[in-house]
Amino acid sequence: MMIENLIHSIQQLYPDCPITKSHSVCCINESNEKASVRQLSFDIQESVVVDTTFVKSLSRFFQSNKSDEVFGKECDGIILFEHNDKNYCFLVELKSAFDTKEIDKAQKQILSTHVKLNMALGLLADYSKSDFEFIGIIASQKPTDNRLRWIESMNRLPDDDPAKKPHLFPIKLFFENYLEEKSYRLNPNCMYEKMKYCHVTVPPDSSIYKADIAKFL
Repeated sequence: MMIENLIHSIQQLYPDCPITKSHSVCCINESNEKASVRQLSFDIQESVVVDTTFVKSLSRFFQSNKSDEVFGKECDGIILFEHNDKNYCFLVELKSAFDTKEIDKAQKQILSTHVKLNMALGLLADYSKSDFEFIGIIASQKPTDNRLRWIESMNRLPDDDPAKKPHLFPIKLFFENYLEEKSYRLNPNCMYEKMKYCHVTVPPDSSIYKADIAKFL
């Protein structure tokens, strides 16, 4: 019921907000036809997909004020749903292959979407960020053999090693499949709370994959 009230409020304040209600199966798609991973879907009884064009206009606000480039991109999809009396928000980004630079970029796209979504929804009386658990989901095919050997060699180094430190997030995500990150500091007075990140490995012979939400909750 809370999700329904929230959607009603969104449609009142933002009548052009691109919202799709899904029943049984919820899908996030990649628009690039050349991408190796084109779709990630979930079996969710009732869910709401918010197209990330909803928060894209806020990117221009940050760009015009010369903010950090982290705010210049969005992830591929936003899913709101209830499960076992809890409210969740999946922030989903699809990448073709597990490349550390691309996975790091995906994390930033999810972070950017998280911040801008909460800026937009924070104006609604029916919305409180504390009512939701936010989970960033990054889907990709497995790394190439050469890339995998490099990731394994980096993983053997201490976390504070200068060679490993810039790639710490994607390396840990690859081996653990799930991370709860420390708070991200936007500036000395502005932070966002810890967010769970999960990685989904898509089989190499498929561009479409259905994931089990129980693995993320």
